[in-house]
Amino acid sequence: MIEILTSQNSNTLPKIIAFLIAIVFCMSIHEYAHAKIAFANGDDTAYLSGRMTLNPFAHIDLIGLLMLLLLGFGWAKPVPIDPNRFSDKKSGMLRTASAGIVANLFFSFFGAGLYVLFGNLASLVSEDNFANFILTFLQLLFWYFTIINLNLAIFNLIPVPPLDGYNILKSATKYDNKFVVFAEKNSKVLSIALILICSIFPIVESLSSFAFVPFVEFWKFVWVF
Repeated sequence: MIEILTSQNSNTLPKIIAFLIAIVFCMSIHEYAHAKIAFANGDDTAYLSGRMTLNPFAHIDLIGLLMLLLLGFGWAKPVPIDPNRFSDKKSGMLRTASAGIVANLFFSFFGAGLYVLFGNLASLVSEDNFANFILTFLQLLFWYFTIINLNLAIFNLIPVPPLDGYNILKSATKYDNKFVVFAEKNSKVLSIALILICSIFPIVESLSSFAFVPFVEFWKFVWVF
């Protein structure tokens, strides 16, 4: 994701500020969604741990954030989940694992709407105007917000432990599924391989950019001014 910081020609400081604001809130949205849906399905572990909140300080892992800034991938503090507390273990886990991805996709769609809206408003005021600076910054902020939410959603769909995609697959299939058994036995190797592949090939970023286009085109049709 660090390539995002160098992909536009505007001043570096506003880009860094916008990126940091966007990343901490995107991660918080993802983790809050897990906690909220787990609670709705009978598991109050995250709630009792103070994780059912959008407060970024409850979710951000400093080492994970630093890794994200330096290497392009990182993590937040995982929300504690106890599947044994779900009223229905398999469906509860499936819904909880899916919640972060769904939330990121939901907010990326509306983030794209705000990106287009602030871009349109910025074009209506003078380039030397302070209002233009604020509107351009907000457009940049929601560009990051949309792209990062898409990145998180797509990356977490990968069925490798401990990502959500793996937990979705595990919950939606039989417990003796051969891939699930293989993934659990080789989770460390698969995780390292995934990090290396994503570091060398910007697959997630490419898919996010691809998904970003129809979102923006939809909102360009909505915001007709």
